[in-house]
Amino acid sequence: MCGEDILHLLPVRIRCMVEKLRLDYGRLWEIRLRVNSPFILRYEDSEIYVDPADQEPVI
Repeated sequence: MCGEDILHLLPVRIRCMVEKLRLDYGRLWEIRLRVNSPFILRYEDSEIYVDPADQEPVI
């Protein structure tokens, strides 16, 4: 599965936020989804926090 295929498994709202980041999906290691928390993208050696309320990523 490539990155674009995995995105279609996510809810539309989250998928749109991830697509705005324009990531290289070969470097995306993990997507963490938790209730009442920002979701986290493990990307190379960093973590990107995305708060669905703000819709702005924090690296």
